[in-house]
Amino acid sequence: MISLIPDHVAAGGEDGTVNAEVTKVEGQLAVITVSGRPNHTTGWRLRSVITECLSLDLSVLIVDLTALEACDEADLQPARQLALM
Repeated sequence: MISLIPDHVAAGGEDGTVNAEVTKVEGQLAVITVSGRPNHTTGWRLRSVITECLSLDLSVLIVDLTALEACDEADLQPARQLALM
C-alpha cells in the first residue's frame, strides 16, 4: 500500500465507519479503495482523499467500492459533487 495521506482516513458515523486509502499509484493513476459502511456523514472523507490525489497531479483516479458493506447515493454525495466540478 502506498499512502499519500496518513495511513488511512477513517470516519465514524451513527451507522458505521468508512476507510478510504490509496492502495496503488502508477504514473498519474491512483486507486482509492473504500471499505466499511458509509452513511450521510462519511462521504466527505472520500472527498478529502480524492482532493489529496488531485493536488499531487494524479489525474486518473479509480475508486474501488467493492469492499463497501452497503451504499446509497446520499453516502457518496460529497465525492460525487467533486467529480462534477
